[in-house]
Amino acid sequence: YNGAKIEDEVIFSGGSAKVPGYQIDTLERRHLILGIDVDPPFVIMEDPKCNGSDCYSGYCISLVKELSHMLGFTYQFVRPSDGTWGGLRADGVTWSGIFKDLLDRRIDIATVHMSINSIREKSIDFSVPFMQAGLTVVVRGEEETSDGYFFLSPFSSDVLYAIGAGVLAVVIFVWVYNRISPNGLYWSKQYALLTCKCPGCRSMRREGRQFRRPANSCALKKLDSRDDVFAHLNMSNSSWIVVASLLNQDPVVSWPTSLPGRIVLLFWWLVVMVVLAMYTANLAAFLTVTKMTTGLSKIEDLLTQDRYRWGTVKDTHPEVALANSVREDFKEIIRKQDAVLTTDEGFERVLTKDYAFIYESPIFEYMKRQHCSLETVGVGEFLSFDYAFGFPPDSPYVDVINRALLKLQENSKLDTLWANILQQTGNCPPRPPSAQLTLHSLNGVFTVLGMGLVLSVLALVGEYVYVTWCDVAGKTPGCPSTHRPKTMISALRRRLRYLFYDLQRSAVRAATDHSHRPSTDSSGSEIEPANSISNWYKLTMKLKGESCRPETNGGHHPVSEIDPETISFSDVGDSEREIPEKLERII
Repeated sequence: YNGAKIEDEVIFSGGSAKVPGYQIDTLERRHLILGIDVDPPFVIMEDPKCNGSDCYSGYCISLVKELSHMLGFTYQFVRPSDGTWGGLRADGVTWSGIFKDLLDRRIDIATVHMSINSIREKSIDFSVPFMQAGLTVVVRGEEETSDGYFFLSPFSSDVLYAIGAGVLAVVIFVWVYNRISPNGLYWSKQYALLTCKCPGCRSMRREGRQFRRPANSCALKKLDSRDDVFAHLNMSNSSWIVVASLLNQDPVVSWPTSLPGRIVLLFWWLVVMVVLAMYTANLAAFLTVTKMTTGLSKIEDLLTQDRYRWGTVKDTHPEVALANSVREDFKEIIRKQDAVLTTDEGFERVLTKDYAFIYESPIFEYMKRQHCSLETVGVGEFLSFDYAFGFPPDSPYVDVINRALLKLQENSKLDTLWANILQQTGNCPPRPPSAQLTLHSLNGVFTVLGMGLVLSVLALVGEYVYVTWCDVAGKTPGCPSTHRPKTMISALRRRLRYLFYDLQRSAVRAATDHSHRPSTDSSGSEIEPANSISNWYKLTMKLKGESCRPETNGGHHPVSEIDPETISFSDVGDSEREIPEKLERII
C-alpha cells in the first residue's frame, strides 16, 4: 500500500487464501425464505384456513422438497406482501407483487413458475429453466350429439353430390354404349337384323335355331353362336371375370358385352371400392355420443368474430409477450382484450360465458383434466418460453440452485414430478377422432372415374374403326361382297345412318307403346311385347329398310337396299301379326 509490497500470504475470513466470491457452494443448514403464490397446478392451497409451509402442494412445492433434500436447507413459504402475483407497473420502473418482494429482498427465492422474458431479466435474476411452455387460447367446447343421419357424416355434402353425379354418369354411359357400340348386346343384333342379307333370316329367327353356319351364314346366327353359353369362358370373358372378382364384384359375363361399357364399369368399381373403404373407416369415428368443437381455428379469428370476448391475466407474461410481438394482430388482440386479475377468474369466465382465455399451456393441460369441456383453439401452443425460479439481483444462491436443477433434469426427475401431478389430477375419457372427408380429399378418386369415361369414349371410337374396316374388307357376317362399302368413310356413314334411324324409331315406339294396349291374336291371347328378345326380330323386320328374298328361278340375289327413311312410322302402332304382311309389301 502506498508503494509497499505485501509479501506474506493473505488469509481471508474462514482461514482460506482463496479470494471469496459472492456465490456460495452449499446451502447446508441454511434457512431460506421462499416466495410463492397460489396458481394450480404449480402451487395449490390444500386448505384456505391452514397456516404454514405444509399447507401447500403442487409441482413447484414438490420441486422445492427435492431441492431441500438434495442441498440440506430448510425453508419457509410466504405469500406476496400485496397479495398479487405482480408485474411491472404502468410507470415502467416500479414492480408489484412477488417481483417487488424479490427486489426488496423480503424473500430469498421466488419458487414459482416464473416466465423468463427480457423485461424481467433487466431487474431480477433467473435460474436455469425447469420447464418449457407456450401460450394457448382456451374456450369452452360445444357438444354435438349424433343424429339419425349419422351415416352421412363421414362425407361432406359436395362429396355426396359428386357420388350421385358419378352414378348418373356411369348409368348413362353404360346405357348409351349398349345402344350404340357395335359390340353391344343391343346394337350388334339390331344392326344385324337391319342389314342381314340372308334369305332365311326371318324364319330361322322365329325358330330360335342357334348353331354355327358356313362362312356366309346370316349375321344373327353368328351373334347367337357368340352368345352361346359354351363360348362364355373365352379369353375376353375370362379376363372380365377375374378383374371383376378382384374389385369385389359378382362376375357378370354377358353384360355389358362392349369394350367401352366394360371400361366404364371397371373404373366405376375402382372408385366404389376406394370410396367404400374410406367411408367405412371414417364412419367409426362418427359413431360416438359427443364430439367437441370451438368454432375458432386460430387466435387471429378472435379479431374477426363477435361471439367471444377474450383476454389474459393482467400484467403477466402472456400480456407482455403479445404486446411486444412483432405481429400487429397480436398487439391488436391485447389492445382489445377484456383482461382478468387471476387465473381462476379467467377459467371461470371460460366455463360460464363465451370467453376465450389466453394463457400458458401447462396451466391449461392441468385444468383440462378437471373440466373436460375445455378446448384449445387451433393447433395448440405459440410463442414458446421457459419457466424458472426468480432471484434478487446478485443473489449468492443462483449457482448452487442451478447445479441442482440441472442434475434433476438429467435424471428425468423434473418430468416425473410433472407426470405425477397430472396423474393425481385425473383424466378425461378419450374421445375418438373424427375427420370428415371433403371433395378436395377425394379429387383423385373422381379424376380416375373421369379418366375411365374418357378412355371408354376412345374405346368406342376404336370399335367403330374396327367394324368399318371389317365392312370394307368383307369380314362382316351376312354382308355379301357385292354390297360391302368401298371406303371406311362410307361404311361409317352407313352404320351411323342405321344407328340414328334405330334411335328415332325407338323414341317413336316408346311414345306409342305408352298409349297402346298389348295386341291379341285370333284366339284372344295377348301377344308378347315387341321389345322382348323372342319378338325382337318382329319390330326390326317391320321397320328395317332392306332385306333379301329368293328369286323365282331358284337362284338368290339380294334385293335392293331400301332407305330406312322410306318407312312410315305410322306403321309402328299396328299389331305384331301384321308385321310380316307389311314387310312383304315393302320389300
